[in-house]
Amino acid sequence: MWDNNDAGKVQYSAVAAENIFGKGVNTFKATRGDRLGLAENGSHEKFIIEHFWGYTKRGEMRTDEYKVEHPKWQLNATRHVKTRVNFAGWYGKEFYDLRFQQPYSVVLAKGSPVTVYRGFPIKG
Repeated sequence: MWDNNDAGKVQYSAVAAENIFGKGVNTFKATRGDRLGLAENGSHEKFIIEHFWGYTKRGEMRTDEYKVEHPKWQLNATRHVKTRVNFAGWYGKEFYDLRFQQPYSVVLAKGSPVTVYRGFPIKG
């Protein structure tokens, strides 16, 4: 997908479980544009792709924190972005109207292997 001779088309799909908002294949498509290099300090892109800690709900009264490591990722501009996402199905009814809006931003990064460490409960 990152060879300079290819068409630069990127697609990601995920199937949502059925719920009151339906189910289906959620799809993101874009064409890779120019190389942008590394995300700049203080930028929206850096905020999105450079997380060092993750969080996951493990029950009604428990949230775990886990460490994430990966090298810095190279960014590319995007063109011809198309999304088809059942936001309400993934995130709840409050997000239903997002399916009618264009994304605020689309970040396309050349990823790498990621190390995710064992999580531990957050003490509150």
